[in-house]
Amino acid sequence: KNMALTNLSRSGKLTLLVQLMVPVATQSSKINELLEAITSYVSDGSGDWSACDNQFGEAALDKGHLLLNIWPTSVYAAHEIMAIYAAKSRLLLFCHAYMQAANIEYIMPVLPMRDSPGPRAGLAGVVEQALSAAAVGKLTAAKGQGDGGGGGLRADGQAGVARGRVGAPCL
Repeated sequence: KNMALTNLSRSGKLTLLVQLMVPVATQSSKINELLEAITSYVSDGSGDWSACDNQFGEAALDKGHLLLNIWPTSVYAAHEIMAIYAAKSRLLLFCHAYMQAANIEYIMPVLPMRDSPGPRAGLAGVVEQALSAAAVGKLTAAKGQGDGGGGGLRADGQAGVARGRVGAPCL
């Protein structure tokens, strides 16, 4: 009874939200160049968009990126959904290609590590270390190769122990 009907063919041009994650390590001059390139692509190069507003909506520093909100206005009517989303896809591909060419790259985020306490003192610590060493020895001997499936060796072949605080890099 209280349903509304929208005639998309009579609607105006559609403005979309296109979000792009920009690494926080990016120099501000490169960010400004990226913004200028997007504006230039929208106004001069694509033919899919009539206008564009770019705004940073969030600084997700803990995740390693700034969230760029791109608000392009389509030249297509609102009911031409496939044309609009094809234009959005081309815009995202342009942004990706530009970021690669400008060396705006993501690095692998720091992986969380299990926080384990330091070794125990006294007799309990000696027993714990002996048992740990014996377990690693059995695993590597059973496999007859590098890490024995336990993941205790680094890429350089040296043994490492996962100790430290959460978020500390693993070498």
